[in-house]
Amino acid sequence: GMSDNFFFTDKKGMAHFCNTHGKDIAVFSLDSLWEKTEILTGGVKKRKKNKICLISRNGYKNVKTIYAEYDIKKKKFTKKKNINVGDEVVDFKLYGKYICGLKISGKIKNQGGKVIDDRKHSIVVYDLDGRLQYELDYSYLTENYTNKNIADIMEEYEKYHWDISDIEEMSKELFDVRGGYIYIAARNGIYRCKIGKRTFQKVLDFRWCEFTSMNWRNYLTSFVCVNKNK
Repeated sequence: GMSDNFFFTDKKGMAHFCNTHGKDIAVFSLDSLWEKTEILTGGVKKRKKNKICLISRNGYKNVKTIYAEYDIKKKKFTKKKNINVGDEVVDFKLYGKYICGLKISGKIKNQGGKVIDDRKHSIVVYDLDGRLQYELDYSYLTENYTNKNIADIMEEYEKYHWDISDIEEMSKELFDVRGGYIYIAARNGIYRCKIGKRTFQKVLDFRWCEFTSMNWRNYLTSFVCVNKNK
């Protein structure tokens, strides 16, 4: 969840939007957004006045994405907009009138015992109608596995019966948007870039932090920016 609210779906498929004490602000069904009830909800949940704004996603391949607004008082969705973002955008954050997404294109591949990392990492920014505003490439900040001791990596995931996709998941960067800045938590530090700008600045160095050591099996699972100092 976020630092101010959180969101989950129960076994009956009802969506709960809660405050930090776990009290329901709203409970609603997402069935009205989709023809099928099996859905994958995205990572954008934000309360604004009497509205809950969220991203809802359907499927795992050929993913369809909807931006929606739910009116708490009227107890119904008042806006529904299809967004053409494709499968490569893996996470979303809502900030003001922008939808920001984390896009990872390309893959880590195992070719004849050699690991090839040709991924491109970027942040994509859309307006609330789903129109792409710009794409911010930050691949130069990310960890590239072709610079690693490939023999050690191969030995590790063969020992634990892990697949190359596990390495890809463990190396995924996390991001948040707060105070007009996009924050990236990469393996070697936290960076931020003002929305609309192109240059990232490092705000925290991870090189001496044990929990994100260069052992590739150590990885972050969540990241939230509370304010500019925390």
